[in-house]
Amino acid sequence: KGLGELPQRIKLIEESSPPPLVVLREWEKINEKFRNYLRERNISVYDVLAVDQIEEIAKEKGLTEQQLWARVKLGTGSQQESIARPVLYYHSNYFRALLFAENCKNATKLVEEIFPAGTITHSGSFFPSTGRNPAMHSGVDPFLLFSERGVTGYSSEISWGLNTPDFPGVQTLSYEGALARALSKYFNTPMGTYLISYSYYGYPADFIKVGAYTYAAQCFSWILYFDVKYYPDTFKTVKEANYKIGVIEDRIENAEVEPAMIAIGWLTSTDIWDIASDKVEPSWYAPGNTIYSGERAYLYLLLRHLQVPVDVIGEQDIVKGYLKNYDVYVLVGDHISEEAAKILSDWVKEGGILISVAGGGIRDQYNRESELMREVFGIKEEKLIKRQNSLRPKLELLYAKPLDVIEIEKDGKKYTMEAYGYRQSFEAGQGKIIGRYSNGEAAIVMNEYGKGKAMIIGTLPGTCYLKGAYPLKPFGRGGEDLSVYNYPDYNEKVRKFAGVLLGEMLPKPEVWTDNAIVEANLLKDKKTGSYYVSLVNYNGKPVKNLKVMIDAGQIDVREVTSVFQKSKTEKNRDIVTVTLDINDFDFLILK
Repeated sequence: KGLGELPQRIKLIEESSPPPLVVLREWEKINEKFRNYLRERNISVYDVLAVDQIEEIAKEKGLTEQQLWARVKLGTGSQQESIARPVLYYHSNYFRALLFAENCKNATKLVEEIFPAGTITHSGSFFPSTGRNPAMHSGVDPFLLFSERGVTGYSSEISWGLNTPDFPGVQTLSYEGALARALSKYFNTPMGTYLISYSYYGYPADFIKVGAYTYAAQCFSWILYFDVKYYPDTFKTVKEANYKIGVIEDRIENAEVEPAMIAIGWLTSTDIWDIASDKVEPSWYAPGNTIYSGERAYLYLLLRHLQVPVDVIGEQDIVKGYLKNYDVYVLVGDHISEEAAKILSDWVKEGGILISVAGGGIRDQYNRESELMREVFGIKEEKLIKRQNSLRPKLELLYAKPLDVIEIEKDGKKYTMEAYGYRQSFEAGQGKIIGRYSNGEAAIVMNEYGKGKAMIIGTLPGTCYLKGAYPLKPFGRGGEDLSVYNYPDYNEKVRKFAGVLLGEMLPKPEVWTDNAIVEANLLKDKKTGSYYVSLVNYNGKPVKNLKVMIDAGQIDVREVTSVFQKSKTEKNRDIVTVTLDINDFDFLILK
């Protein structure tokens, strides 16, 4: 009442999550729902009875299958359960995330029944992990939440991360942009977000400004600056950013980032096995296994610094057929479901390029070894050493010692990269060894598989890229320390190593720059078909005579103009080069 026809934007999630399994399993209605979930998936009752129940049943005789099902309950999610009853462990955690998504879906339906047409429910304070905690530690799987239509708008509080030790810097918000697009695709949901602007907690003006430009460059439709008060300089920064974004607002409102041809995988199966521990909730000082949730974000930065546009897709997206939209898939994790692994292997056979970090999806959703993934990578045996559970760049990684050194050779030159956190060695089968550890063991294997290729790298390139990126200072919160260190000094040696190793496997970008830390995004107007290029400078200082290259062989372009300044344009064959100076943000119109 009183709203008329005015649509509302309703924050559905305020740091919410489902109750822990040990609580949920005490509710009989939830257990009955869980049993129905298992039956629908044809899970054997004998695989989901708890250990103590099996001992009780062994003493009884003549129990029917129906009587056995009546005893099935949600698991506890404990480490012991993950070892003794892996099927129960996996499905209990997956069901918990699905239950939360369905609960949000029902709430969204209720909102739509009550409020004016066009009202959206957004994901509010939802906080996808960039290495702060294991991705599933709270029981929320972002791909389930959005694909089940639990919310109808994207929002998060990832930008709170500046005060957490996993957060490399403001370009992490570009990774959020890729994730937001991945989650919004199911129902074309609008994207907006919180941009933490809390000067009281030490958030500097340049973080707020460049953060706003990042979201504009990713075509977000709204930004909530939180919490702008008390500090005049913060107001000035917000004003400056908004005035600049306002110049291009009409264009980005109707535009979207062009899809990439390379996708980083977000594997729910890996996330579930990363929380197999005795602790229900990780603590600040013992965050749990954050390796893969961090590696996804850090590898995104490394690939972007190689000037490659990158998307993110979920494990269920593989099953739903989204893999066909990509030329290259980057596997981050050690567990992938049997169904997804089969589809992935068939995709490689048909010409896809698979690149994996340490882990390689060698285990399935029930923690069983996958012979199929060994076959895809052309390896007979592998040994994965997990030395550390967490390598947050501003904390554990600062003091980490290398496990080994990987060496590759190309055109008579040798390149090396230190391995941190994980070290996986291989016995090659059909695959060719193209990188070795210092003791001669295989560290990187490349395999021709059908019409495609598969490469497995025995460490974590994204994490390695951030080694040495910060000075040896303490991590605090909001002081003169690493918590507000916004511009990492990325490891150029690792970037060069990755460029040599992956260069021929990566798709050719349509737009790129000659400065690794200046990000170019190709945008397309959904109404007119016009192209734009958004440029964000993450160097922390102005860049003079930046060169932006546009492949006219892929994009029909004859003229390029900057919205904010005069620029110089030259064409040499199919490459159009625009030269300009950039402080923090620019926007090009292609004609």
